[in-house]
Amino acid sequence: MNFGIRKYLDEFNSRQKNGKTIGWIRSLCAILGGLFISYFALIIILKVIFDASKDALIIPLLFNTFTWPCVSIWIFLSRSSKDVFLRTFIPSLFIGIVLIFIIE
Repeated sequence: MNFGIRKYLDEFNSRQKNGKTIGWIRSLCAILGGLFISYFALIIILKVIFDASKDALIIPLLFNTFTWPCVSIWIFLSRSSKDVFLRTFIPSLFIGIVLIFIIE
């Protein structure tokens, strides 16, 4: 049993050998993690910089359409599966904690 876990962890930490196949975990984390990070960063921006001007609706729309692809590509281009999880969950936790403090 220990050998199976060790083999899985070594595969998890190693770089992807074949560039032709894309892992479903990498794709799922990139799409959903990028969406989560961009939407919650959008909420933080709206809470901190809320203005009743006309730009209050345009800026968040432009911000979200720019950050989601950027964050998704940043997550997607990781070297290993471990980096994918770290790039997905560390910013998500940080933004979630900031959002909790801003809402309260």
